[in-house]
Amino acid sequence: MNRDKDNFQEVILTSDSLGDSALPIMTEEDEAKDLKNKIPDEIPILPVKNTVLFPGMVLPLTIGRNKSSKLIKAAEAKKLKIGIFAQKDAKVEEPDFEDIHKVGTLASIGKMLKLPDGATMVIIKGSRKIQLDEFIKSEPYFTAKVSEIPETITEDKEVFDALIENIKDSFVKLLENSPYLPADAAEAINKIKNNKFLLSYISSNIQVGVNEKQIILEVNDLHKKAEMLLEKLYKEEQMMEI
Repeated sequence: MNRDKDNFQEVILTSDSLGDSALPIMTEEDEAKDLKNKIPDEIPILPVKNTVLFPGMVLPLTIGRNKSSKLIKAAEAKKLKIGIFAQKDAKVEEPDFEDIHKVGTLASIGKMLKLPDGATMVIIKGSRKIQLDEFIKSEPYFTAKVSEIPETITEDKEVFDALIENIKDSFVKLLENSPYLPADAAEAINKIKNNKFLLSYISSNIQVGVNEKQIILEVNDLHKKAEMLLEKLYKEEQMMEI
């Protein structure tokens, strides 16, 4: 399988560089409209390093190499949905299909910006969680068949809502002492009415590695995901106190 070296570039999730677009992009109304659209049978697949895209979030991608550039140009021109999947090992410069996780996020392309160094930054908008079902081809970029992974709440709604409030309180406490969290994060979480995307926002901003974020992404029970996040927030708070 022929692939150009360094096709897949490191991407960094930031809020300061994006302004308001760093907030979750989907409301419950947006989600309802999106769910009416069928996921295409075959979509382009973009492996990414050092980050995980969660449903309802945005991701700035710096595109600087051949294969990823071809994918972005084709997707932008044809208004294609694409799949964003994290690499298992960021050190792998020429990932094959087995080098990427099988759970990722369906996304569309938003803004495209030219950087001073000539590279292109693309704002990717995540929507639904998907899984890789069958790889189709690797040239001129990866394409595969995918399917949606539903996310559900197994616990009583009141129990889940109480857990969400605990998460928000813990996250706000962490903000008071954390140097790495966005300055506007407290305001952001109060604006988020969709609890699924609230969990996505916090998952994107907690200080854990890519593999841990991938584990969080793969949890389909939102109550279990919330419990996992609350535990990680408690641990971060304890570390900050130390």
